[in-house]
Amino acid sequence: MEQDPEDSKAKAELDELERLKDQMEKMKQELEAGIQQGQADEDSEEEPEESQETDGRNADEPMDQSDQNRPETMTRDEAQRLLQAVRDKERLRRLEQIQREREGTPATGKDW
Repeated sequence: MEQDPEDSKAKAELDELERLKDQMEKMKQELEAGIQQGQADEDSEEEPEESQETDGRNADEPMDQSDQNRPETMTRDEAQRLLQAVRDKERLRRLEQIQREREGTPATGKDW
């Protein structure tokens, strides 16, 4: 018995969808680990600055407003990973939409 080409194509797309889901989960875990590592690195960098008061600032004085309002920055690698994760998520969404459309009412050409 021959297999319908659309069935094999749908199966291939489902396999691709599963692979993309796994890849996305792995990237999400890597991103979370990278964020945690980045926060740990920032914490370790801030400690020596606070312990050394050689800049003439008294320990009781508050930090400058510019230090307190400094925006969090991300590395180029983190930005690329985040962008790729967004692309992968969008591709996954499109594949799921295609799959939902295929699972709908089959197009038989008859509308009665």
